Amino acid sequence: CAADSVAGLFGYVAGGTEDSPVLIERLGVENTRIAGCSVVGGLAAVVDSNSYVSVNNAYSAGTFAGVLTAAGSVEKGVVGGLFGEVKGDVSIENSHSSAALKGVKFGGLVGTLSVDSLLHLKNAFSLTEYGAVNGKDFEGAEIRDSVQFANATVAKLLYEYNQYGANWRQSSGSTHPTLSEKYGGDFWYPDTLHYPNGKVERSWHKNAVELDDGDDST
Repeated sequence: CAADSVAGLFGYVAGGTEDSPVLIERLGVENTRIAGCSVVGGLAAVVDSNSYVSVNNAYSAGTFAGVLTAAGSVEKGVVGGLFGEVKGDVSIENSHSSAALKGVKFGGLVGTLSVDSLLHLKNAFSLTEYGAVNGKDFEGAEIRDSVQFANATVAKLLYEYNQYGANWRQSSGSTHPTLSEKYGGDFWYPDTLHYPNGKVERSWHKNAVELDDGDDST
């Protein structure tokens, strides 16, 4: 994209009120690569001023970068796992980003906050190396390393919180939690499978059981 433009699933998010914010719910951005823009966010590049946004059960995974030189170093750019720049009032709850980030300013959840913005975090997870906002921790953020994202520690915490009825799951070998397509009373939960051949697999299954035959051991 152009060096002075913005990029994300949404370029800009605007509108809403304190009593009726813009809702982003049960939304995942997977396997996405964005580079070359001045402001980048997994969900949205910019939340406009005088806007109210509520994020529940959302996540991003991929690679997000600002403007890079031919050698791959950062020239400029504000990059956030969920939002690049927040100018309004944003609430992020029971969500995460495991995206790889590269920018002059970056944050695992939000790249940067403007002076008059407000950010409320609750059970919101980001990778250790990126912090939560502008490379630092932030009240309400849950900072975890890549191992805890990969071994379903974060998935379990998201699932157990489950305030809004979304179903978090994580498949064996995945680097991060995702949202299940199942809703309502059809819940998924973490379990450890012990196979007859000695293999132990940490995964998420509906109605998981310990296998007692060799048919599913490969």
